[in-house]
Amino acid sequence: LVILVVNYLAYVLPASTLTQAEVQTFLKQSVSELRRLRSTKAEEEQWDKFSQRTRDMLRDIIPQLEQSANTDDPVSIETLYLARDFLPKMLDDARQQPSQAERKFDVHMDRVERVYARESSWLDQIHNWPLLVIAVIDGVLVIVGFMWWKSA
Repeated sequence: LVILVVNYLAYVLPASTLTQAEVQTFLKQSVSELRRLRSTKAEEEQWDKFSQRTRDMLRDIIPQLEQSANTDDPVSIETLYLARDFLPKMLDDARQQPSQAERKFDVHMDRVERVYARESSWLDQIHNWPLLVIAVIDGVLVIVGFMWWKSA
């Protein structure tokens, strides 16, 4: 019964934490979109939609980054700066031309990409590792249960 409840919760509850790779992808895509809007001289309505969508996502990401930021992990600190300090400013001041915040964003993103490229592990590629752990435990319990049942 416990196994069924845990499995149910694992499937029903959303995986709210993003991996470093997912956060970096979001940040890079956001800046690419910002630059595309600027180069095509997008209308104010497009900018507002993009800005609101990006701010909504940042509102969810930033607390996670603040909680996981660690001085022993330079990527976590740099990623926090990108999401909290630079991208929100860029949404306001980089619509017409590259801003100081955008230049700083590029410097910090370059650092993140260099460090992350050296240190990325296979675990970073697993998007829903808690579900993987639960599946492995379930498999072990099923095998042990079957062996116990067969020996009885």
